[in-house]
Amino acid sequence: MLLCASLHGYAGEKGIGFKSVFTVADQVYITSGPYSFHFDKTAPLGMITPILGFRYPAVPGWTTFHLHLAPSENGSDLSTQLRDVRPTLLLFLRQLRILNITTPGVTLEVRRTDDDDRDMISLEHIQNGARDVERYILVRHLAQTPIGEPGREDVKESEVVLAFPVTKNQEPVMKKQDVHAFLPLRCYGFKVCFLVWTKTCAEKCYEKFIIQADFVTSASREDVLADKLWNAALRKSVVDTFLLAIDRFEDHPVIRNVWFRYLPESISDSFFCYVEHKLLEELVRKQALRSLDGTYHCASQLFFLPSSFCDESGAPLIPEAYLPRAQHYLSPDYDIHPDRQDRQILRRLGVREMTGDDFLGGLANMDGAGMFGRQSNAWHDAAANCLLRLPRPSLGKIYPEVLRLRILPLHNGSWVPAASASTLTFPPGVNIPDDLGLQSIVPGISLFSPRYQFFVYLGVMPPNPVPIARKILTVLGPRSVAARVAHARLPGADGALPLRDALLPPARFLHPDYLSAYPESATDYETDANDANGADGTFEDTRSEWLNWLRDHVGVNVVPRVHHGHIVHEFLDHTSTLGSRELLVSLRAWWPRLLPQLSDEGARALGSISVAGRRLDTLYLRRGALARLDVEREIPAIPVDDPEDNAWDFLEKLGVATRISALFFVNKLVHMQAKGEKDYETVKDIYKQLDARFDEDETLIKCVFPAHISLEVA
Repeated sequence: MLLCASLHGYAGEKGIGFKSVFTVADQVYITSGPYSFHFDKTAPLGMITPILGFRYPAVPGWTTFHLHLAPSENGSDLSTQLRDVRPTLLLFLRQLRILNITTPGVTLEVRRTDDDDRDMISLEHIQNGARDVERYILVRHLAQTPIGEPGREDVKESEVVLAFPVTKNQEPVMKKQDVHAFLPLRCYGFKVCFLVWTKTCAEKCYEKFIIQADFVTSASREDVLADKLWNAALRKSVVDTFLLAIDRFEDHPVIRNVWFRYLPESISDSFFCYVEHKLLEELVRKQALRSLDGTYHCASQLFFLPSSFCDESGAPLIPEAYLPRAQHYLSPDYDIHPDRQDRQILRRLGVREMTGDDFLGGLANMDGAGMFGRQSNAWHDAAANCLLRLPRPSLGKIYPEVLRLRILPLHNGSWVPAASASTLTFPPGVNIPDDLGLQSIVPGISLFSPRYQFFVYLGVMPPNPVPIARKILTVLGPRSVAARVAHARLPGADGALPLRDALLPPARFLHPDYLSAYPESATDYETDANDANGADGTFEDTRSEWLNWLRDHVGVNVVPRVHHGHIVHEFLDHTSTLGSRELLVSLRAWWPRLLPQLSDEGARALGSISVAGRRLDTLYLRRGALARLDVEREIPAIPVDDPEDNAWDFLEKLGVATRISALFFVNKLVHMQAKGEKDYETVKDIYKQLDARFDEDETLIKCVFPAHISLEVA
């Protein structure tokens, strides 16, 4: 920052500007129009008393200065200094526009061009044909100054000018400025340049921009007087002028995106550090930075938009209107790449990174506005990806803010909070009837998508049709035939809903009582006629359809399965869980379909099942002569209500005694042996009966006696 001191409307102060020529010359001859005189440093009062005389001829239209160098000066050194004259020497002069310097071997021209329309000054430096141009944008401001400053008693305002260096393309120039050789001030620690301008020019050079102001300095010109109210007023106006420059830059196509590069920093001087700190204080309250929509806001209201919170096209996942606390995204016109200096400066101004908490707050606002259902699958995948990457909360597995989000879409079109994830499953490959009251995630979410993985993380259960099947099978309350048939026709992804998996093994065969609920044809008075499949409003062959569905879709066996002549263990192992009467009635209904498949060995194995706590083949059927015998206390009877029904004849093949026969008396002996009875007369009578019936079942008697019957008769 260059600091210049020049009083608005003043030619200079203390005459130091002109008298500096005597640092290198003893005599100075001046010719201008009809006037000609000189000053002689070696004469009494010669530096302030002009001596008339025409030693050098006048040049029309020019004022000429001829310096007679002091013997101590080296002309070669002076030539070098003249060649190093900075173009900024002309920056704030009102009249001087061209400076020509000719020394042995060097021709130098410095030219100033003003563009008043754009408040721009171009300084052209031409040396031996080599051309270089410096450009500055000027911003002016009148500072209100205190009255009574010596030498400025009647001055109420003083102009402060900031000059911002730019390139030909109007981009900021951030390079170090050279220090002028004449009367330099000491360094204040600014990372900008100060130019103090009085009659003699002096620069305090660092970088970024130049300030011209009429600061009051010490007699040595080495310091700005910190105790002067005048200087304090100008110092404050430097801040005001910079803020005014920011407003002007809003219309500049380039500078408006980089003006903050001109901000001073790390000023160590106790007087001028005010400029740095006051600027930052004012910028906190100033709406100086653009958001994504082009409006201006304070830095503290703006986020850096990380790519992690954007979709594949770079658009933010949270629309700006739904950001929490009325925040906004910083415009992408700024160069905010993480490796760039601009990002560090903007962060210093108060722009901050968007965090996971901000993202969750934005999602909550979108949820409250019902926006989730309007977003694309790509958006949901990207949002799920962000949620999966959030750091784990200090307590628990999932943030409470996430659990409250209604981000789970259901098959019925509704959205429910993430907290209900554990009660949901992914679609099981079927369309769930609404009357079942079951919920699952909407179909169509890819198994390998971030959204699917996020739902798994929340606790959504894998695809499983079993809960649907169990609900179909256990739903209570009246259901019309139409509803039941609709459930029966429920298609699965592979053509069948595995309802059988919802059944416990004992229930995987059909009890005959179910058939009575579905006659061959039934009128459904609860169903609209349009839903009927019969011309007269009835459901034709409902019983057959019901059985076919149970067998083909549910996987329920209409009869126990027979494998290699034996009923499978899936049935045999669970017969004890059924009531004795239910089991016997079921066997009677199944027998016509079991008989062709069972082998003799398989039939005997079936006789080993437990009924009323005893093996079936040790019981008897109370019918005919057996009903008249007083044998119940000796051999338990089968618990059926209609023993005379011929449908029970099949029990004899399972080892049940249905008449007085060799089998009956064998069972009676087995029963006595099991109870430890030793009634000689009864045993003797049984032996007589078996002897008389030896030809009836010789094989049974021969096989059973040696292996199983061993009674000791006293």
